[in-house]
Amino acid sequence: AKMADAVRAKLQEFITRYHTNKARIDLDFTKKLYIDAKKDYENIKEEVGDIIYNSILIADHYNINPSEALNNTNKKLINRVAVATKIAGRPLIEFPLRDRLKFWEEAKAAIHNSQEL
Repeated sequence: AKMADAVRAKLQEFITRYHTNKARIDLDFTKKLYIDAKKDYENIKEEVGDIIYNSILIADHYNINPSEALNNTNKKLINRVAVATKIAGRPLIEFPLRDRLKFWEEAKAAIHNSQEL
């Protein structure tokens, strides 16, 4: 019985050490993923800033009012979402991304076709 108790204690100690080490490794990996994702986010945020800045420079070069252009784009977006939602028959958020993109393209085509008339 003493031998079985000693083996059980050693086995329990081994299992506990294994799970603790695995948890440390998982935590380190999760921290690395978080740090990498944060760096990616910061890089993308910087790139988006550059895109916005350059868009304003282009608009200025062609004497386009950036606010007016943005308002027109917002109107177009709102209209396209409304058409896509009508095609889908319910809010787009209820669909997987693949289906939302399909409805988006269908709405784009429907709007384009109605403007050709």
